[in-house]
Amino acid sequence: MIRQVMPARPISYRLHHGILVALVLAGCVEPRAAGRGSHADSNPGSVLEEGDVVGLVSAAVFMQYDNMDGGVPNEPQSSVAAAMYDFGEQVPIDPQLSVLAVLPPPERESIAGCVVETQTIVNTFELTGGGGRPTSEPPVIEAFPLDAGATGTAENASGGATLRRTDDAGPAFSGFYFSEQGSLDLTPDGSLTEQTVTFRFPGGTDIDAFEVTADVPPAPRVLMPDVTDPGLTIDLSGPINVVWEPGDAADTVQLAIFRLTILRNQQGDRVEERRTMATATCTFPDTGSGTIPAEALARLPELDLFTTLSVTRVRRSEIAVELPGAGVTGIVQAVGSARVSHSFLFLSGASPCDLATCGEGLVCNPDVGFCQPAGDEP
Repeated sequence: MIRQVMPARPISYRLHHGILVALVLAGCVEPRAAGRGSHADSNPGSVLEEGDVVGLVSAAVFMQYDNMDGGVPNEPQSSVAAAMYDFGEQVPIDPQLSVLAVLPPPERESIAGCVVETQTIVNTFELTGGGGRPTSEPPVIEAFPLDAGATGTAENASGGATLRRTDDAGPAFSGFYFSEQGSLDLTPDGSLTEQTVTFRFPGGTDIDAFEVTADVPPAPRVLMPDVTDPGLTIDLSGPINVVWEPGDAADTVQLAIFRLTILRNQQGDRVEERRTMATATCTFPDTGSGTIPAEALARLPELDLFTTLSVTRVRRSEIAVELPGAGVTGIVQAVGSARVSHSFLFLSGASPCDLATCGEGLVCNPDVGFCQPAGDEP
């Protein structure tokens, strides 16, 4: 990751095995001592500069369809969250704010007017004696959290929720603020409706008190392809054309393909697991059509565990906030979004055993894609 402004002391952590793709990180977080001076009042020696993006607040509603359970959609879902970090050049692209959008920071490249982000984590395990825990050295990842107060709030017309800082997960996570699941329902009538969510933070050592509003736009009505069709399939070998009903000229629409691949190589009791998460995102004016080009899709992994096509209407605003420790003014972005998506299991045609390499004396169990001793097949 290339950063234009580097704080003098990042907080580092080691990411252990067990990423849950549902917007959380599972596993152990081990803070690591870093060497130099650091951020604002809480970390003397800050080099935050005028106009840096230091915060994001997100109000999101979404509906997912898939080819895994007959195409029945999940119940409408929603989330409110905030992140206070010195993002540098790595401001998250996905408007549905999540830990995975920031930690670990993805490799990012621009291709044919779109952005492709890739995160790869490699761990090794010993199945006997090690209890299945990683034996490899986990990657060291730097994060730059900022303090805007121990808690914040998010409110819409139907109620409010407290956003709590995730201090207990380790120092690198201390810039994230999440509400308890279901504590603020942005879809009370079972639909993805246009609405306003107001965020308030009391201020902390790095960021002064502020209030900002995120406007959630109406969900896009996708005309092509039909994301509600349980038989939908898409071909990633060429461009993907998407058509939707146009909306507000001030909004944008993100078209994205996300692909997760987990490759396992087992030799005896030693397992190497390589998890790759890659997303090709293209942003368009809300005029009704856009194309994810083949050049961007070609950068995604060839094999997949699952793949998701998403169409997200995004409405953005921002405010200036005082950064008392740095003596400058920063930017907090407020993002409202509404998404519809369709997920595919093994869209590439791979089978579970195509993702597994088994050593001598081992065979792949086709039901789970794991290796087991020959002769133990079901």
